[in-house]
Amino acid sequence: GRRYTHAKIPEAISSLSNPTLFAFMGIPGSGKSTSAKELAKKLHIPVYCEPEEDQFPSDIPPLSVSRNKYGKFISFNNFRKLRIPYLIAMANSKMGNNSSGIIDTYYDKLAYDILFQGGMKFITEPECNEYQNIMAVAEVDRKTLPNVDVLLFLTVSLSVLEAFRSKRNRDYEPHISVFLEQDLFREVAKNWARTEGKHFINIEQRNSNPKETIDIIMTELKSRGIISDNYNQQRQLQVRPTIVMHDRSKKIFNIHTIYTKLARNKSLDSVDIDFLEMNLQQYTEAQYASLWMKLYLKEDKNQIEIALMKRITRDFKLIKKYATVLEETFTNNCKNLSPTKGLLLHENQLLIQAIKMTILGESISDGVISAILNRYHRDLIDDVFMAMWLAAITKYQISKDNINEMTLAMSSSGKTFDYRNKPELGCRKIIRRYPTGGLSEKIALIMPSLISCFSKEYPIASNFLIAKTLSYTGGTWDKLNAIPGFQFPRQGSEAIAIMKKCGVAMSVTNEGFNPLDSKLYQLRGITGTTESSALIVTSVASKLLALPADAVLLDVRYGDGTFATTLEDAVHLGENIVEIISRSYPCDYSLTEMKQPNGNAIGNHLETIEAICLMKNDDLAGLWSKAAFEEQKELVVDMFSRLMNKLYPNISQSTWQELSKEKFSDGSILKAFSHLLISHGVNEKVCEELIEAPFSILPENVVSVSIPIYESGKLSYIDQKSLGYFVNFNLNTGLNQYVPKKELNGYGIILHKRLGDAIKFAEP
Repeated sequence: GRRYTHAKIPEAISSLSNPTLFAFMGIPGSGKSTSAKELAKKLHIPVYCEPEEDQFPSDIPPLSVSRNKYGKFISFNNFRKLRIPYLIAMANSKMGNNSSGIIDTYYDKLAYDILFQGGMKFITEPECNEYQNIMAVAEVDRKTLPNVDVLLFLTVSLSVLEAFRSKRNRDYEPHISVFLEQDLFREVAKNWARTEGKHFINIEQRNSNPKETIDIIMTELKSRGIISDNYNQQRQLQVRPTIVMHDRSKKIFNIHTIYTKLARNKSLDSVDIDFLEMNLQQYTEAQYASLWMKLYLKEDKNQIEIALMKRITRDFKLIKKYATVLEETFTNNCKNLSPTKGLLLHENQLLIQAIKMTILGESISDGVISAILNRYHRDLIDDVFMAMWLAAITKYQISKDNINEMTLAMSSSGKTFDYRNKPELGCRKIIRRYPTGGLSEKIALIMPSLISCFSKEYPIASNFLIAKTLSYTGGTWDKLNAIPGFQFPRQGSEAIAIMKKCGVAMSVTNEGFNPLDSKLYQLRGITGTTESSALIVTSVASKLLALPADAVLLDVRYGDGTFATTLEDAVHLGENIVEIISRSYPCDYSLTEMKQPNGNAIGNHLETIEAICLMKNDDLAGLWSKAAFEEQKELVVDMFSRLMNKLYPNISQSTWQELSKEKFSDGSILKAFSHLLISHGVNEKVCEELIEAPFSILPENVVSVSIPIYESGKLSYIDQKSLGYFVNFNLNTGLNQYVPKKELNGYGIILHKRLGDAIKFAEP
């Protein structure tokens, strides 16, 4: 439906005496939806309001259209299709979760009695040849649909009805004939409530102001003991956010859904443009620069897209500057410029030349990429140009020589830190697993603990590279940063000190270690340029070159929830990175398919809690899937055993697997995780509480939303990217230097179904 909100209120401060299901009733146009939403705000409980006719889902024509075109029976069923699932879902939620809710109309339950007494002539009449079919459906609804606890009837005078009708701008509504049926509607509702032993409250609306109506309703609810007398005092204590989900037919929008649409060669429409118009100030000029370039490179642009490009260049001066030079370059067919002279005398032309050569699929001249990146590193080139160039690379890639030059320029932008054979570490062997990115990735929290376990028995250590949230994937930095007191060591003496303590140092790129990658990484994350194979290679390889190891295993993810969609893409990615790294030290890759997230949680806080519970082997009374636990555990064990077999070939991989599993079963891995946290600055008491009761340190928030499904069958597909974008950018669970106003929070999604699981109608 158009709006379905759910705020889960702790019972101790709930203003409702008991879980209560409310429904509004009244003739069409009497203000039911408006009053339902206002009451929901007052009580902080879920509300369902059916959509206005011009906002119907695409598969349901409006009543005003369907009645004449498709017949009255289909028209009648269209409204049922929108309302009934939510009535059932709220009734189930009341029984299963002790939660309250509001439905904006109870027509479906009462339609049979109204029709039987000659009412609802705006729907059908006995003379209609479809009347018996409608009555048959209405009779079933009367017998089977759930009962509400409180039925609120909104009575209107003709003048108030006219005022509502004027606000709704619905000249075609038959208001006079409908008004004449009001007494019948009210009598049916009253008789139903009396028969079923439910509350019936008739509200005489004095005007079209919903706030006055709600004041009357609140007074009635208090007088009947439905809400507590000290409601106002309690309400001041309840500062709770409310999540709003728009109707099922609408997409969750952010600029990344638009990037994705263009990446799939789909055209933008007026809905996309309306979204951008409403959120113009929400996004950076670099994000619009990327959008402009994606549109520029798109074939067969429609008029909406052309107008959008003009709007962007009109509103953003830097984009206009580069766009003008780019168009002139293609028009005049400029030749390549030399890097040194070009940067000094013709910087704009040279920058655009790099974009042009990328678009044409030609190799950029030696030295140009290094010069551009060097100046970008020193803030002499802006994010707007870089976003445009990254968008071009994402579309057309760059040559292998250009990839190598870019990788070396990034890795040499800071110092190289080589911990191999360091006397300070007792000449321990340095091992590392590095992922290429995927949704709900928690191995980066679990595997360091396993390495830490074995570092007491074998001379190994790991400087574990972690990163911030990228695009629709989570970030291990964000997960660990949410733990109070956790500190990330700088490369060098700080990292060595922590590796001496626990065998593992959790480190990030910074101003001293590959700062160029840090800068480009976050820019890619907000400009829809994360899925370029060339940019993934340069990012991963540059970090690994700047931080050598004795053995590295790349965890190359592929599937819908990753940056490498197909197996072929993943193999290509893995081989390219290994080719670069193997020139310096041993490197291998493994392939991990992701048809679905490896676990249940999506969102940095929840993923951290899931990882802790996995190491505890505690599913929190079914909150987490044991099958998902085993799936993640197997991945950790497999990758660790591969790395150790490289260092100790005399010990078989299967033996390492058995030894690893023992660390899970005997609790060693959980102790190692605790030791790792303490070694990184977390207070022992905080660490103990985090492991014993993780939600007390990483609060779940008091907001909880159950998402039911209105079909039956088996779950066959999960749109992982949409879920990731929603969590990271709509719920603001990821942090990025380009979007500083967004603060990390504990929001996220827990998936209670896995692919192949059976789904029942209206099941949460």
